[in-house]
This record gives sequence, C-alpha cells and structure tokens, in this order.
Amino acid sequence: MQDNPTKTGLICRYAVCLALLVVCAQITVPLPLTPVPVTLATFMIFAIGGLLGAKHGSLCVLIYVLMGLIGLPVFAGFKSLSALVGPTGGYILGFVPMTAIVGAAISKFSSPVLRFAGMAAGLAVLYVFGAVWYGFIMSVGFFEALMLTAVPFIAADAFKMILAYLVIVRLRKPAKEKN
Repeated sequence: MQDNPTKTGLICRYAVCLALLVVCAQITVPLPLTPVPVTLATFMIFAIGGLLGAKHGSLCVLIYVLMGLIGLPVFAGFKSLSALVGPTGGYILGFVPMTAIVGAAISKFSSPVLRFAGMAAGLAVLYVFGAVWYGFIMSVGFFEALMLTAVPFIAADAFKMILAYLVIVRLRKPAKEKN
C-alpha cells in the first residue's frame, strides 16, 4: 500500500476498513462459560494495523469505537454503547492500542518473526485491557478474568493473526520497508 496516500485515498481506506470491521464484528461464535464471543473483529484489527499503520490504523479504529459510543450498532451482535459499558467493553477499547502496536511492528520490521512478535504484543495488550475491564465490571480478580475472557481465545486469535499477516503481506507494497 502507498506510504503517502491522497486525502481521498485515505478516506476510502478508512471507509473500507471500517465497513469490513463492522461486518467482521457481526461474525460471532459464542463459547460456553464466557461472555466474550469469538469474532472476526480481531482479524480485522490486525489487518487494519498492518495495512494502515500505527497512526492511521489506530485513528480508524478509534472512529469505530466512537461510532458505537454515539449509538451506531457496530459491535458484535449489532450492539453499541451497551457493549462498551458491559463486560466486553475493555476489549473494544483495547482495539485502539492493539492497532497502534501492530501497525508499528509491521511498519518498522521486515522480519516475519519480529512482525509476529509485535502482533502478539498487540494481542497481549488487548487481553490486558479486556481482562482488567471485565474484572472491574464483574467484580472478579485479574487472573479469573484472564481465564474467562482471554485464555479460551488464544488458539483462534493465533489463527486470525496468521491469516491477517498473510493478507497484510499480500496487500502491502514490499518496497521501502523500514528496518
């Protein structure tokens, strides 16, 4: 993808990424014993960070969060504000720093190992945001919150990370990568 897109091109990228994120958030698989469903939103967060970079990716995802905050039904299950203030709100808020970390890692490193490490770090930050929020809302400890809202998702999130990486590599222009 182009490093310095035109304003129109950037607006179009934001719009496409936001639309895909909203659609991916609706593709859910509920799991027993946890209120957090498996969604494809995490896949799109990885992809947005990798394709738009840290600055534009996190701004795009912040717009997504603000869309839900003002009442647009963009979150899983076509929820809006209720999802932000509920037990899964920390995950939605954690999408913003996750995107920034993923975007920085993909932009800065050319090594797949370092890129995956950066993507995993972004995912870890997401888990911390989600578990802390869940623990606060549900009055449970951090460890219990992690066991309920993060551990069951590690395998699926690793798969989504690999899939997103393949999409990122395919769509990004390989020239002028920064090390």
